[in-house]
Amino acid sequence: MAQLDEDGQPDLPVLNAARRTLRDASELLGIAKGVLADGVLHEVEAELVNGWIRSHPDAADDPVLRLLVRRVQHIFSDGHLDDDERLELKGLLEDLVGGRAPLTLGYDASTVLPLDKPAPLMCYGRDEVYVFTGRFAYGTRRQVAREILERQSEVDDAVTRRTTFVVLGSFGSRDWTTSSYGTKIRRAVELRESGFSVRIVCEDHWASNL
Repeated sequence: MAQLDEDGQPDLPVLNAARRTLRDASELLGIAKGVLADGVLHEVEAELVNGWIRSHPDAADDPVLRLLVRRVQHIFSDGHLDDDERLELKGLLEDLVGGRAPLTLGYDASTVLPLDKPAPLMCYGRDEVYVFTGRFAYGTRRQVAREILERQSEVDDAVTRRTTFVVLGSFGSRDWTTSSYGTKIRRAVELRESGFSVRIVCEDHWASNL
């Protein structure tokens, strides 16, 4: 029988930490969409984002949010926010939620924050393993997978150490744990940070290089 914490809830550190991380991710995505709604990031809104990050240190446990947290900490490291830094922060928040279009048109898009920059050369052949996540303007998951198989590459359902390319669809998936990304994207960022040669690209880059 599991031990109970001071609130009478099961005391399961790993599970509880995962829930907190997911909660933080959803909360920060909501904040980002809110402050970007009018197309302008005001100084008070930038301070709001910084304050939220400072009061939620566990947010950095999420590998996607960690990309944002590190940049925000650098921006505010001198205790001063100039106009260029505010514009940089606005761009980071837009990247997190998938750009300006979903904010304007009201749909969920995949985050572009983890994309490789510059975008890598797309490679095909027996050594290349592709993973697709999200929904694609190009077509169904079966259609995009067929393009890879016809080029003698492999398509996998899960991101592993063998994965060489993760392709993010233009639109969010109902299966994702947040509105802008899910476990495949998190895992891809983790592996890339650990030194594995997984490359993360958007649908537009993949499709334009077929």
